[in-house]
Amino acid sequence: MLRFLLITLLFIALGGCSDHSIPSEFEVRSLTVGEATYGYRVFVPKDRRPDEKLPVMLYLHGSGARGDDNMSQVDGIKRAIAPVQEKVRFIVVAPQCRPGTFWAAQEMADYALAALDQSVKEFNGDPQRLY
Repeated sequence: MLRFLLITLLFIALGGCSDHSIPSEFEVRSLTVGEATYGYRVFVPKDRRPDEKLPVMLYLHGSGARGDDNMSQVDGIKRAIAPVQEKVRFIVVAPQCRPGTFWAAQEMADYALAALDQSVKEFNGDPQRLY
C-alpha cells in the first residue's frame, strides 16, 4: 500500500511540472543585441511549406512571465492556440522580457524587434503581414 501511495505521489508531482516543460512546438532561438544575448521562441505551423509566406505575430507576454529561462513566455500563447493549433496559419515570435524591466524599455524593444526581424528572414515570413 505504501509503495502504491509513493508511486501515485510521484506521478502527481511529475504531472504538476508539465506546465514548465520546454514546449517542443516552439523552436528555440537566440540573438545578440549590443552586448547581451537573448533567447526567444518561435512557433511555426508543422505543415508550412518552405516557399509559403505566412503572417508573423510578435507575442509580448505579461509581467508574470519575465525572466531568462526562455520558457515561461510561451505559456499564455501556447494555451491560447493549443485547441486550434492545427488551424493556426501564422508564425509566432515570443521573446522574453528580462526581470526588472519592461517592453517599453529601449533595450527590450530593440531585442523584441530584432527577434521579429530574424524570424521573418529565417522562416520566410511575410513582411507585409506583421502583427
